[in-house]
Amino acid sequence: DDAERSWDGYGDLMHNPTRRASLNLKSMGSQSLFSLGATARTERLFFDLLSQHAIRVLYDFRPTDYRDEVRSQQPHFEIRLLKSLSRQRGVHYRHVAVGRETAYGVLRHLQSDEVKHILVELVWQAKHRGRTAFLGQEEDWRTDGRLAVAEELAKHGHDVQHIRSDGSCEPHVLGMPTPDFLVQEEARLRKLHAQRRAGELGRIEKSAVDRSTEAVARALATEKVQFDIAAELRDAENQTDLARAQKRAVRLQLTESRKEPGLSKKKLVAVPAHIKKEAAEARIRLDAKKKQQGGAHK
Repeated sequence: DDAERSWDGYGDLMHNPTRRASLNLKSMGSQSLFSLGATARTERLFFDLLSQHAIRVLYDFRPTDYRDEVRSQQPHFEIRLLKSLSRQRGVHYRHVAVGRETAYGVLRHLQSDEVKHILVELVWQAKHRGRTAFLGQEEDWRTDGRLAVAEELAKHGHDVQHIRSDGSCEPHVLGMPTPDFLVQEEARLRKLHAQRRAGELGRIEKSAVDRSTEAVARALATEKVQFDIAAELRDAENQTDLARAQKRAVRLQLTESRKEPGLSKKKLVAVPAHIKKEAAEARIRLDAKKKQQGGAHK
């Protein structure tokens, strides 16, 4: 099909109106896909799993919070590092936050054109580029948002194999009941969003231990994670990704500029002038808002 073959596998498949009109999950034919969780204890164990199943394309579907960040306890699953590690091993990597907080969870987000188009793109990769997997947060797919993704793919005739931590696979059987945590996710996130907008979610107060001399000394001695802002912006796959990357860069610059020297956990490098300017303007607005709120309470 000309619509399928007119894409080179980079950027956004469904940006083209002709492809949007002619491609969907059924039109791509039945394809085989894999899923796994971001739980491997080491970088080597994770990529051994990918290698064992000859995975050439990895779509990271882990959701982000309101700050557009992914929760991860393992450093090798930090998005920029994982993308770099994947590139070194010849694995095509892309992160798309399916079920992000601002989209009100996985089930709600699956109904959007954004995610429908991404799933078509995922299947295209499996058909034209080689073995393709999508990444979730949890080891057990039954307690992860990828259950809903696998259901959507299986519903349209595609085969999904869930890779376990020991390397074995479990086939996805269509018709899995939707767990409560997914059913209730939209209502929970909408409530959270409303509380944030109303200012009802106060900042977490640091304990005396966090403010102690010992804690400060530890922070000063800890090696800082280097975050290349310019590289983050360059790696955006499309305009939507670029807008999110710019917003996140401004927030990071603002947050880091407000911390005392040496106490930051990140070291921002290659920060473009326009990001610094936007962060400075945001800080002025925040300070003015705090001053206004402080005066109102007197």
